[in-house]
Amino acid sequence: MKSIAAFRSVLVSLSSVAVVAVMGVAAPAAGAATPTPSPSCSPGPNGFGIAASPTRIDSGQSVTLTVTYYQCGGGPEHHFTVTARPLGQNSPITTAGHVTTPAGETESASLTLTPDRGTTYMVTEDGQTYSQPPSVGVTVDRTAGSCSGVLDLRAPATARAGSTVAVTGMTSDTSTVSILFRKRGQTAFQVRRSLTPAADGTFSTSFTADDDYRLYAATSRCDSPPVLVPATPTVAGPATAARNRTVKVLVRAAAGVPISLYFHRIGTTGYALARRGTTVANGTYTATYKATADYRYYAVTGPDSRRSNVALTRVR
Repeated sequence: MKSIAAFRSVLVSLSSVAVVAVMGVAAPAAGAATPTPSPSCSPGPNGFGIAASPTRIDSGQSVTLTVTYYQCGGGPEHHFTVTARPLGQNSPITTAGHVTTPAGETESASLTLTPDRGTTYMVTEDGQTYSQPPSVGVTVDRTAGSCSGVLDLRAPATARAGSTVAVTGMTSDTSTVSILFRKRGQTAFQVRRSLTPAADGTFSTSFTADDDYRLYAATSRCDSPPVLVPATPTVAGPATAARNRTVKVLVRAAAGVPISLYFHRIGTTGYALARRGTTVANGTYTATYKATADYRYYAVTGPDSRRSNVALTRVR
C-alpha cells in the first residue's frame, strides 16, 4: 500500500468530506470503557489521480499508467476508464483502457500502453462526470526508436526569396506521407502536402520560399527530423540603363521586413546606404535611382541583417 503522503500530489477531490452531527449523546458512565477513536485522515477528502512512467519515450516503447485511489478508512474497489487525446489538443478523445483499484484505503491499478504519438491520458471513475478529470501527458519521439531511419526529408539549406524550393524524401513505410509546414512567426505545423510514395519509397514536392519555413514529413507511425529553409533576400535591376534615365531596383524578401539598400558608384570606395523601406504583403520592395554612372548594389533585410546578392547596372 502506497504512502498517503506520496499520493497527496495527485489527489483529486470527488466530494466534500461528509460530516455527521452527533446530538444528545450522554457522557459515558464512570468507569466505562473508552470508545475506539475514529481514524485520522490527514490527506483530506477521498480522491484519485493518474501518473505515467516514463513520461518521455521513443517510438515503439511502452508507458505504464497508474491510477491511484484514496479512501479514508478504506472502502470497496473502484472502477475507472482511461481516455486519451493527442497531446496539446482537445480532441479527438478515445478510450485507452479500464482499470479497477482493489478495496482499501490507498490502492492502485496499472495499465501498460504503447502510444504512437504524444498523448494526454485522462481518468474518470465509471458512472461519474468530471469537467476537468485528472490527466498526465506522455511525449513520444516519432523520429527515434522503431522510427529511426524510417522517414527522411531533404531540402536546401537556404532558398532565394520568391524561388521554388524542391523537397525530396524517402520512406520504408508504404502509407501516405504528409508534409507539414510552419512559417516564421507561426506556432503550429500545418499539413500542406499529402503524397503517395513511389514503388522505391521516394517522394517529392515543392513550395515557394516567400518566408522562412520549418517542415517535416509524417506517416501514420513515424516523423522525419525537421528541416529549416531560410529565405535569403534578392536584389535585381537591369543589366544596362541609358545615362540619366531612372533605374528601378527590386528587392524580394519576407513580407513586412525592413530593407536597407546600399550602393557603390564606380570609381569610389565602399558602399553607402542610399534607401530604406519595408517590404509589402507580397514580399517586395521597389526603389529607384538616376543612372549617372555604373552602380553595384545590395540589400540588407531585418531584423536579422540578412544580406542579398550584389547586382550591377552599367550606364550605356
